[in-house]
Amino acid sequence: MADGDRFERRLCGKGWPNAYRLAAGGASIELIGDVIMTAVAAGIRGPLNCPALPGMRDAVYDVLRRSIRVGQLDLMGRVSPDAYSSLVDTLTQLAGSQPTVSAQLAMQASLSVYLELHVADTSLSVNRVQARLSEAFVERLVRHQWLDRVHDGIMEGTGCSVTDQITWDARLFKNLAPRSRQMLQAFFRSSGLSVVRAPRRTVPRREMTIGDLHQGLPVLEGVDMSTTISMNPVEYCFDFTDPATVRGSTSSENQSALRPIVNEYFVNDDTISNSFGQRLDPLLADWIDVALATYIADRLSLRRDTSRLQHAFNWSRIFRLKIPVRNLKAWQREEVQNALRTLLRFLTDDDWNIEFVAKSGLARTAETKEYLFPMPLRPPVHVALFSG
Repeated sequence: MADGDRFERRLCGKGWPNAYRLAAGGASIELIGDVIMTAVAAGIRGPLNCPALPGMRDAVYDVLRRSIRVGQLDLMGRVSPDAYSSLVDTLTQLAGSQPTVSAQLAMQASLSVYLELHVADTSLSVNRVQARLSEAFVERLVRHQWLDRVHDGIMEGTGCSVTDQITWDARLFKNLAPRSRQMLQAFFRSSGLSVVRAPRRTVPRREMTIGDLHQGLPVLEGVDMSTTISMNPVEYCFDFTDPATVRGSTSSENQSALRPIVNEYFVNDDTISNSFGQRLDPLLADWIDVALATYIADRLSLRRDTSRLQHAFNWSRIFRLKIPVRNLKAWQREEVQNALRTLLRFLTDDDWNIEFVAKSGLARTAETKEYLFPMPLRPPVHVALFSG
């Protein structure tokens, strides 16, 4: 996923794309939480800075404290219209005439905290309001900047259901709650003037030495990973001996019993013979059939989703093809097969194993139609490079 998928392209800001890749790959909540808190801290230091947040905390606490003093807090959970309206007016003034995204999120978080704590409670304190506001503000920021934009991508990458995804969301925000309180504590204490730093990581980074790097992948064996990474590329088999039907299977199926995949395919090579003004040479007709067979096999064979951690090293595919040819001896030469396999690997980054068999059946029109006036090639001949 070098260029990112359609979900990753919705994200902007430092750290969010990395968090999405980890979540879609099934990484642990703790590791994802580390990356998210780093992204949140970077956002608050930059475009998502909200200097009005400490004032909003004070506004929520003052309204709740006054409601307790005059007996407006309701044990039945009913909100005082006057107190709520007063809080909305105060929050609007703090946010300004043209509130930023972070200010709007802070207003929503402040109102939700007020609605949660407005029920009479003797444990009400400014610290409790601050703790709940920290959690609510970070949750809304994470949803706005990241989760709401990539929900479907995470479900697609992990293959989970809607119910499982809702449970995963709850676990994520439960993990982020204590970190949110810790991260914003100094910010509230300094009235929004201190620099926000992400809390210490819960999943320590593995320090790699030069010796470890020279060992390659085996060094990862001692790492506790949430998902096992296996080298198991998907394998496809195709039989092109019957021009009316392409039969094939994948590595997960019984390869001894190939099933029909394409009912019919056709190549119009008359345009080639007409351009040359002569019937196709058998070897050239074989080249067309080999090119067509490899193209069809490539188009019918899906790669693994490498955004999932367990498929990170399984992007390549293995092909086993049976292709009928006219000049069987030429195609069975070892140097020809090696050159063809190298060429196809260069073009597709896959492993190609081709078995050539003698072609049977009627020849195509381009192989049998004669021309009255052959048209020889006009020199010079120009070669088009693969790079364009």
